Amino acid sequence: MRASILLAAVAFTSQAPADLALAQDAANRSEAIGPSTHAHWINAPHSNEMVWPGFAFMAHMSGHVQLDCVIDSKGKLKPCAVIEDTPAGQGFAQAAIAFLAPTKMRPPTVDGAPVPDAHVQITLDFDGAQGGVRFMWRSQ
Repeated sequence: MRASILLAAVAFTSQAPADLALAQDAANRSEAIGPSTHAHWINAPHSNEMVWPGFAFMAHMSGHVQLDCVIDSKGKLKPCAVIEDTPAGQGFAQAAIAFLAPTKMRPPTVDGAPVPDAHVQITLDFDGAQGGVRFMWRSQ
């Protein structure tokens, strides 16, 4: 048993300098390339600015919308594609797109430069019982 522990320790130490060198090389390349960032809001939407679809609001109906939007070079969201609109045909997708229209996002960066026409997925959940909206986003 003692021999197998010693053998494992020798194998670990013989690989450690090579792994350390690779890790250091990767860190050096990362510093040379520059930082990368995700998209983030310049002026985020506020849930109190949401205009609910008329019937859905009066019926206390909840909804879920997922959008795929493109951030242009000035931070505006280009027309968004509707990925999911539940329940369909109740106006939630149109309300979500109108809600996001005045907002701006800083596009993600790679090597310190903005990514042209970067995509961001935005999810909005309409809570009919509470009358509120919760939104999340994820850049790709």
